[in-house]
Amino acid sequence: MVRELYDDTHVAICRLLDRRHNNPLEDAPWPLLERLLARERPRVLDVGCGRGASSLAWARRGAQVVGIDPSDAMVAEARRNREIEGDGLDATFLVGRLEGLGLPGRFDLVLLHDVLCYVPDRAAALALALDRVRPGGVLSVTDYHGTPGLPAVEAVTTAWGIRAPVPFPDYETALASTGAHVLMATDTTRQYRTHWAALLDRLERRRAGIEDQVGRPAVDAFAAQMRAILAAVDGGAFGHLWAVLEAAP
Repeated sequence: MVRELYDDTHVAICRLLDRRHNNPLEDAPWPLLERLLARERPRVLDVGCGRGASSLAWARRGAQVVGIDPSDAMVAEARRNREIEGDGLDATFLVGRLEGLGLPGRFDLVLLHDVLCYVPDRAAALALALDRVRPGGVLSVTDYHGTPGLPAVEAVTTAWGIRAPVPFPDYETALASTGAHVLMATDTTRQYRTHWAALLDRLERRRAGIEDQVGRPAVDAFAAQMRAILAAVDGGAFGHLWAVLEAAP
């Protein structure tokens, strides 16, 4: 995650918008992943946990969860949301990155949702994430795909501080080369667009009140980021994917 983007102001805007999830698929992946795990109390690692929505969703399902994120503001909000939930949830939130994680053991499920776009080497980060999955466990990945170099795509990568996407077929090849069993790799661009269009609409409807809290420049900047995404998606140059990999036994 990019520390400059995901600061206290970003967290405040998301709270005012009632935006729980960083991942635009929101809760959609959980039923499938639950069936794949078939464990009452899985151990879950949420990499790039953001404000903790995914981590807490798994904790409510009885999982033992560790969420990590390099943004102090995000982790503070995740911990705040954990306190709001009350006792009974096994969820721990840490400031850090996957490469510096000192937690012992492996996990039944590792979530790597909208994280790889921020790392310098996608292949290395995938390998590192898979190394934290127990044999037969599951890695869930969401990321962007698209045509690098196009103006609309560069507008998105500049606005969000992310790496250039790669075409979907190239991404499938990269997943297959990990040595894990690719259970699925699917285009989720429609859900991605729906998420951002709804959020932008909510921002504009609540703009006056949010500006009073965080200032007009911050609201304008967030709106511009979302419009860049929608323009690139609507031009067919930028999309979103979800892949599920099973770690080799």
